[in-house]
Amino acid sequence: MHVVKKASPSVSLKDSGFKGNSPSIQNLLREARVAACGGDRPILVTGAVGSGKSHLARFVHGQSARSRSPLIFVDCGALPDLDNTLFGHRAGSFTGAVRDLGGRLHQANGGILVLDDFDRLNLHHQDQLHRVLVDGGYYPLGSDRETRVNVRFIATTNKDPQREIEAGRLKEDFVSRLNYFELHVPPLHRRPEDIPLLCEELLRRNLEDLASKGIRDQDQSLVFHEDCWPALQARTFDDNVRGLDKLIVRLIAHVGEREEITPADIEEVYPAVRNSGAYWFDQPRPLRMVRDAAERRYIMEICRFTNFNMRRSARILGISPKSLYAKLRLYGIERP
Repeated sequence: MHVVKKASPSVSLKDSGFKGNSPSIQNLLREARVAACGGDRPILVTGAVGSGKSHLARFVHGQSARSRSPLIFVDCGALPDLDNTLFGHRAGSFTGAVRDLGGRLHQANGGILVLDDFDRLNLHHQDQLHRVLVDGGYYPLGSDRETRVNVRFIATTNKDPQREIEAGRLKEDFVSRLNYFELHVPPLHRRPEDIPLLCEELLRRNLEDLASKGIRDQDQSLVFHEDCWPALQARTFDDNVRGLDKLIVRLIAHVGEREEITPADIEEVYPAVRNSGAYWFDQPRPLRMVRDAAERRYIMEICRFTNFNMRRSARILGISPKSLYAKLRLYGIERP
């Protein structure tokens, strides 16, 4: 059995769950450390769905002078009563309000408040939060007395803020208050060299989670075969690191009691070429990935044409049988 080679020392976002060796992630970390030292100034974090924006916010919190103070997240698109969630209320302000309740702003006092998907805030809430950004004051529901807080804001979005401003969904002055520092998390397909490290980390975390719940034996090991990396790097994940995590969850269930994940497992759980007969051109991606997908598909077609006669297939392809076997391993193609 081939055990995964030890990865080179990585640049990681400490315990935030975000890791990477790629130059783009190293640059991002440098920028994030600078932003973390920016006192109380807000930070705008952009990036595709599942790319790790919330994890980056955790890293900034850990690197900042507020690391010992609260880190509070607000999902701006999932809460029906955002006024109450953000600002809290006073007893008697509405039916059922039997006592004072501090909102997320109160909870984050002295620390950092993360506005996840801030582009989903309506214009009214943007105005209210704009005032907090300007002078730190707000009014809880049912109160005529101003409450003041010392909160640093981090706003995240998978949209282009400028386009949202042009469409009238975001206010320009509100966004202007949020982007003293702007950090962009690159999508996974632009840093495929990070995939092995991310896979090992996500595998470890998922195995620990299953063991803690008694679903899997804590002593039962599971590793990736080293030939898995090209097969994984040749794929695309629509929701980035989150999509990679979904694949690993499925792979753990797929392999069962075995101790190694192979390229064949990856191909069975997530085929590189879909059954539709089309390539996986569902979104723009690097040319190398397109070439890999096309080569894999053609090799599969030739092998099926020769009924997996390796010598004949190699002769048609114009390569040696040894090279053909290497490509089968590379692309996770199993002989019948």
